[in-house]
Amino acid sequence: MLLRKCSKSGIDCRPLRSTLLSSLIAAIACYEPSAAMLLAGGPQSHRFNWSNELATRFDTVGQIQCHDPANPSVAKTATGWIVGSADTVVTAAHLFFQRSRADGRDADTLSPSRCTFRLYDGQGALRDVIGFRYGLSEWADARYRYDSSHDVAVLKLYRRVAVRSLPAVKILGGLSMPMVKLAAFHTGSLRREHPWLTSGRTQPFPASVMVDHVDDMRISDTRRMLAASVDSTSGSSGGMYFDPAQNAAIGIHVGSLCAEGRTHHDPTSCFNYGLRFDAKILKMIDSVATDNPPMAQVIIPDGNP
Repeated sequence: MLLRKCSKSGIDCRPLRSTLLSSLIAAIACYEPSAAMLLAGGPQSHRFNWSNELATRFDTVGQIQCHDPANPSVAKTATGWIVGSADTVVTAAHLFFQRSRADGRDADTLSPSRCTFRLYDGQGALRDVIGFRYGLSEWADARYRYDSSHDVAVLKLYRRVAVRSLPAVKILGGLSMPMVKLAAFHTGSLRREHPWLTSGRTQPFPASVMVDHVDDMRISDTRRMLAASVDSTSGSSGGMYFDPAQNAAIGIHVGSLCAEGRTHHDPTSCFNYGLRFDAKILKMIDSVATDNPPMAQVIIPDGNP
């Protein structure tokens, strides 16, 4: 099956051969408005909510901005949020690991030290900017790189930040269509200066969808994933999936899959998706929170640090 798939860098869209087991076109968290997955229907302004809840319950959600030494004038952005301790941030790994636009091979790994974490107040005004000391990721192991089933990074800030409270995190044994909120930035639309909330339902990631490419993004273990009907746009990668019934974060937004021609949510052929929290991710968060990182998971930059 010949598919067209946007790379996570948003700069390389090319035909490729896939063993995808259903007729899906992948648009996995591209940094382009065209890759946005706005699934709810209706005017865009009605899908997003800026409320006091963001300034209180979700005041740990911030924007990560990174500058590649090869192109310092352009900022790569994602969502991150404080968890575990007031100097620990979780996000998606694909912000730091990218493919070359020319040949699909690994491009330089971006150092977290090239990035900053930006927090905003209840009026959307910038209230703090902090740099990162280091970061961990399952993608540091080349066996897992570009696999969305392991697309997570945990970063250490240079200092603790002032937040109202740290979010609780819960490992869910199963998903039975619970209502969720996605707290994330949407740099491809609306105001870019603060996170937004979108609401929808989650479901187990369809087990029949196994994306497996030799030279591109893949999904090898759907058991770690969740699918959702919430909206995302450019910059939403790394956002928090929050279950109001559990009053806890349950996952990290990493991408989207949609069949060709689909524009509205369908539980089997058009959905956003994320990584569910499990013991491995919580162990990585704890190692950063306690400043005891395993060297095998440290993100090592290529070229200039």
